[in-house]
Amino acid sequence: LEKTNNRMKNLKRLLDESEEECSKEKAAKRKVQRELDDLHENCENLQREVTNLKNKMRRGGSGSASRLGNLSSKRGSVTLGMSEDSSPTLSLADDSPNEDSQV
Repeated sequence: LEKTNNRMKNLKRLLDESEEECSKEKAAKRKVQRELDDLHENCENLQREVTNLKNKMRRGGSGSASRLGNLSSKRGSVTLGMSEDSSPTLSLADDSPNEDSQV
């Protein structure tokens, strides 16, 4: 009987540990999904901005290169500029701190 009780305690402990690990994994998955959604949204915004800038360039928007500046995002910054062949260029910089801590 004592052996059975000890076995039950061990199994309950293992179950609790497994449930806790599962909960941590689900939280990590939700965090990554939120980050992915944010990145998709930022990408869509940047694609729209690039399209708008290309359209301005096609229309002969003089001085548009000087107005390109830095675009801020939740995760960092994007710098738009002009290459030597007058095509727009994008450079990405991640200004955010590392988010390696677990939830």
